[in-house]
Amino acid sequence: MIHPPPFERLASRGILVAALLIFFFLALDTAGRKAITTDEPLHLTHSITMAQTGAMRIPEMHAPLTYRLVGSLLLVDEPVPDVTTLASWPSQNPFFIGRELIRRADLALDRVVWLGRFVVVCMGLLLGALMIAWTRSLARGFLPVVAVVALLFAFSPNFLASAALVTTDIAVTMAFLACVYAWWRFWERPAWGRWLLVGICLGLALAAKLTGVLLLPILLTLAYARRRPGQSWLWPGLIWLSLLPVAGLLLWATYGFETRVGLPMPAYWEAWQLLLHEVDASTINFFFGRVMPSGSWLYFPAALLLKTPLLQLALFLLIPPVLWRERHNWRDLLFGALPP
Repeated sequence: MIHPPPFERLASRGILVAALLIFFFLALDTAGRKAITTDEPLHLTHSITMAQTGAMRIPEMHAPLTYRLVGSLLLVDEPVPDVTTLASWPSQNPFFIGRELIRRADLALDRVVWLGRFVVVCMGLLLGALMIAWTRSLARGFLPVVAVVALLFAFSPNFLASAALVTTDIAVTMAFLACVYAWWRFWERPAWGRWLLVGICLGLALAAKLTGVLLLPILLTLAYARRRPGQSWLWPGLIWLSLLPVAGLLLWATYGFETRVGLPMPAYWEAWQLLLHEVDASTINFFFGRVMPSGSWLYFPAALLLKTPLLQLALFLLIPPVLWRERHNWRDLLFGALPP
């Protein structure tokens, strides 16, 4: 591989740093301008509750990573009202509690919202850094490609919008990408340190959102895709299996090592019960002018087309020729194709 001149390398790296800084300040600017959104009182309520009680005291269909991080920052700032003393606390409804909380005169609402959003912006920044690092590895150091990806990330409306709100979306996106990237690095050059990093990233993904469990079959499939000729068929599965205790321990730690009747992290299992009950019950949906008693499989493709910038949709057209050109390198392509 021909290395670019030192000035070109320095200029390209400057573009990468500039792209991350642009994203950081644009997301912070958005975070400071937006009024509080519908879901944010719910997430802030969980964050404050975890900071004050050390556990998930309110039943909810969410995992606690974002709440732990946001609550930890709020804990070192100005005192906030004790949520357990609110009149709505016995209802155990986070929407009712959050609505009462944000109307309290003794809550510095703008500051609390901004601090929570600042945590999410930082996770968005880490997401961008991971994306750029993996692109650099896959592009074999071809810095112009990395610079283009970095700039597309810096000005992405979807990333900027999501990273400026206190929700769990950026956390799971960041942890999901980190886990798959770490798994790719492990199979490139297996080492105990890299194995431990995968286990930690898997635990963070599980703690970021319930959909983190999708990584379990994905990682197993990718492990067998990277199995070397002559290697035992059991080996990839055993490596994958060895990750589970590490990930499970980290997930339990985010719940404060809580147990109930001998069951670890009971709030996690309750979240799954609530989610599955919600799925079974279904709700009335409005989709493209129709009112339906259940959802539509077309929702996500439609949302992808409507909410994705035109430039990004145009770049999707490059995927088929790239896949064909790099078909000999199908193992790396699978790491980029299967998780999405």
